[in-house]
Amino acid sequence: MQLREKIKQILREIDFSVDPEEFGWRYVQSKDPKSSEKFTKRHIYTFKTPKFKYVVYSDEYDYQLFIISFFPKLQDDFFAKQQKLASAGQKHYDEYSFQTKEQIPLKVFGLLQNYIKQIISEKPNASFGYFGAADFKQLGDADLFNTKRVRIYNEMLNKEFGSTHELISDERFSGSLFLNKEVLAEYPEIVDYGRDVLISHL
Repeated sequence: MQLREKIKQILREIDFSVDPEEFGWRYVQSKDPKSSEKFTKRHIYTFKTPKFKYVVYSDEYDYQLFIISFFPKLQDDFFAKQQKLASAGQKHYDEYSFQTKEQIPLKVFGLLQNYIKQIISEKPNASFGYFGAADFKQLGDADLFNTKRVRIYNEMLNKEFGSTHELISDERFSGSLFLNKEVLAEYPEIVDYGRDVLISHL
């Protein structure tokens, strides 16, 4: 059995359920978009790991499409340093590509999987997407390419939502869509719409 298939098998057998209270999952607020933003509403949540506080953005678009992202809160001097590296054309990080090295990425993603379940329980026709940041930023098209994390996350989400949602993933960019199959059948244009929305976040 090839290594990739072995990983898929292992992921299918793992229980990724997580207790949100363990991470202090908390709703903060919902905000209307600024004039330059395309979503219809941004829902903001927070949670905590042993070392970091995270912020979750759940951006709601047409077709009840939710694009979910999360990142650790970092000090201002981190961004100042990374901006200098970016200006010099060197590899650098943003809040999404920064790696906390806490060794709990699947637990964190399991937490967000629980949140997706909550969305679908409230809006059964909802679709969702996420993006997995590159390991570091290089500027240009290189930052769009798929990462190992995206492939693992897709396996996790397909296990949970594959019966009701169609996976739309592309090696050319680092993110995926899970589109409600009934909505997709009625509105096939949601594929191109969702891709454009997703790429705008990368």
